[in-house]
Amino acid sequence: MEIALYLGLGCFAGFLAGLFGIGGGLIIVPVLVWTFTHQGIDIGVAMHMALATSLATIVITTLNSAYAHHQQGHVHWPTVRALVLFLMLGSVIGVSVAHHLPGQLLSNIFMGFLLLMSVYMWFSKEPKQERLRKANWRWKLASSVMGFLSAILGIGGALFMVPFLKSKRMAIRYTIGTAAFCAAPLAFTGAVSYMLAGSDVTSLPAATIGYVHIWAFMGIVLTSSVFSQIGAKLVSRLPPKAMKRAFSVFLWVLAGNLIWKLYG
Repeated sequence: MEIALYLGLGCFAGFLAGLFGIGGGLIIVPVLVWTFTHQGIDIGVAMHMALATSLATIVITTLNSAYAHHQQGHVHWPTVRALVLFLMLGSVIGVSVAHHLPGQLLSNIFMGFLLLMSVYMWFSKEPKQERLRKANWRWKLASSVMGFLSAILGIGGALFMVPFLKSKRMAIRYTIGTAAFCAAPLAFTGAVSYMLAGSDVTSLPAATIGYVHIWAFMGIVLTSSVFSQIGAKLVSRLPPKAMKRAFSVFLWVLAGNLIWKLYG
């Protein structure tokens, strides 16, 4: 039953990864928390497992969606090269902090973040003109913060990078493609850090490497790789405003779903 759930989760998360440039962690984390807790795993461990496993799957998912965006010319490579190392550094620091935080606190942080991002994406205005700007030191500092928060939330960082690059007046299609490529190395760094951090935790169940659940990882990536490319191909066909509003509604639904699962 769990394997079927993981496969279905991969389909949905992969499609959204391609469509919105995110790694699917917003879907994967709450569903894995629910799955792990229903298997009898304590929330204090289940939340960390969900974050770690999510980041591991994001490595594969974002690479596939990023390649699809690259084929359509929607990746701004100078921005990727300027920010990726700072994103990875922030990710390592974020895992070190998350390892020592209670699982319930991490869950509350995750829900609050979903609600804030949904409000921003709904009310933010489209830039008056679309252009590509050169990353400066402020961008790099912001990238370290985004990498830090991404590791704590178990997401690939694109959820931060899309509104951030959009605020710098980068076109929405470029923000999605660029964020997708930045997310892969960030997620890889975070996943490896969670593996190392959880290596001495004795309460973890079988079939785990550190905090990463192997069966969940394999089930999700088997289907997400295909569906991420399907989502990416739709980006050019949808109007920017509709994409932004759909993204906002998507975040509201996720936040409500997670609140219901944890407190309902």
